[in-house]
Amino acid sequence: MPPIRMPNKTEAESAKISAKFAAAMENVFSGMNGDALLYLGPAATLTRTPDEPSIYLDAAYRAEINRRNQIRGLPLLPDAVPFESIAASPHPMRP
Repeated sequence: MPPIRMPNKTEAESAKISAKFAAAMENVFSGMNGDALLYLGPAATLTRTPDEPSIYLDAAYRAEINRRNQIRGLPLLPDAVPFESIAASPHPMRP
């Protein structure tokens, strides 16, 4: 992680703050700061069900996302595809 640049801080102070931040993020992402961890089995056996198409293909939802993308200067969503062409079956988390 590159050092965080801060006004009124020396390069050594910025590096120290960056190191503390990196360590804090490692604790967050590893679960060290959690109250408990949930073991779901070996990573190779984990599956993920794709998002429900009726949510992200809903016309009102897509219109709102396009409205927000326009405000942010982001590209609009592509045209929706029919529900029938989308399979929502579980697949491995990692290819």
